[in-house]
Amino acid sequence: MEKFFLTLYLIIMTLTVFTFVIAFFMAIFSKKKNKLASKLLIGSVIVFIIGFGGCIALISLS
Repeated sequence: MEKFFLTLYLIIMTLTVFTFVIAFFMAIFSKKKNKLASKLLIGSVIVFIIGFGGCIALISLS
């Protein structure tokens, strides 16, 4: 069961990092202010922080 949660965590964090990179480049190369890119950046940072807390919780429980 612990391996399942670790795999799920790794998948979510990988998708979060890819979303952050894509949104970052969308924000840089956009000619006008891109609201979608800014929302994706903020959302991916929040998910990353929550996920990092989840990683610490998994380590402390094991």
